Amino acid sequence: MSRKISSQQLHQLYNKLNNRFILVLSLFTSLVLFAIRCNDNPVAPVTENAFAIYFLKDTTLTIKNILNTNLEDLELADKPWLSQNDIEFYDWSSHCIYLKKDKNYLFPGINLDSSISESFYKFWNNKPFIVTANNKKCYIGYFLATLSSDIWPYPDIFDFDIRYYPSDIIHTEWSYPFANDKRNNENVRNGLIECDQLHEGLSITTDSLWIDNADTATVKYVITIKNKDTDDLYVLDPDKMGTELFHYFTNGPAFYHTANKKTYESIYKEINKPEPTDYYDNNWFTKIEAGKSLTRMILLKGYQYLPDGDYYCSISLNNPYNINKKDRIATDGRYWIGPTRSEMIEFYFVNSKKGPPSIKLLNSVNRFY
Repeated sequence: MSRKISSQQLHQLYNKLNNRFILVLSLFTSLVLFAIRCNDNPVAPVTENAFAIYFLKDTTLTIKNILNTNLEDLELADKPWLSQNDIEFYDWSSHCIYLKKDKNYLFPGINLDSSISESFYKFWNNKPFIVTANNKKCYIGYFLATLSSDIWPYPDIFDFDIRYYPSDIIHTEWSYPFANDKRNNENVRNGLIECDQLHEGLSITTDSLWIDNADTATVKYVITIKNKDTDDLYVLDPDKMGTELFHYFTNGPAFYHTANKKTYESIYKEINKPEPTDYYDNNWFTKIEAGKSLTRMILLKGYQYLPDGDYYCSISLNNPYNINKKDRIATDGRYWIGPTRSEMIEFYFVNSKKGPPSIKLLNSVNRFY
């Protein structure tokens, strides 16, 4: 038996269906708008190329060939040599890249367990690379062999570091303490933050300087080491190991005289070498908790006579490089690895015949070339 539906009932049914459609459409639109707002949030989806290192597409080019080439004109290889997918984290203070696995696969044809100088010089020396962040070319670097006489004003990956750093660490070096460090690129930093792979590491500040000037000068300096990382970090402590052993691992202050353009370092210092030279003792270290600081007064002899004048000062800090993964992860922290430098400060130095020399500390300054 069929049932006849009136036009009024059809109209009511149409209105119900139409209202449900409008409700579903409104809900869908709200979800889309919510997703768009989420994408504008700082906690956005990670892009696949937030951080990477590329070789050039033209593999015949050396760093010397591209010195005067615009960065944007350099064509990259199709795939990165190293990407965020290969790394656990990047230490911004030392520019050590901590890998997920041993680095042998990155250097085909090179035996990293033996002397690599000759083969590295032949196949890798002066090979350029480009560091990118979010598909933006950020800066140029190159591979440097011990046997090479060519040194260029770019960050380098040194064959000595490749061999002597732990098997899961790649270190990029900057060899110009008074020049702006090209590795400190904000785009790279932001890319590492985006993929949650940035570790801040340590910072050093120079609190004070005293210079006892003579044919062989002595410098007393006070530094504060701050742990800017989320991990508790172990660092070498001169109070525990003694300054002569401490300065085997780190060079201390370097002074650049702005008038005569000379750099003064402790070239005559007496140091205690560990035996063997790659030895370290856990008792030499002090743990700095995340967000905390350590201040030390340190004496360093062996400087040349310092003439009057305006100086820039930069202080280096090093930890042993050869602490492997199983040893550097402690139950209550991590052993920091690598070198880092203080901000550059400016001071004016005047020798005096009537008393101690005068030092006027000026503001921290940007590196000047």
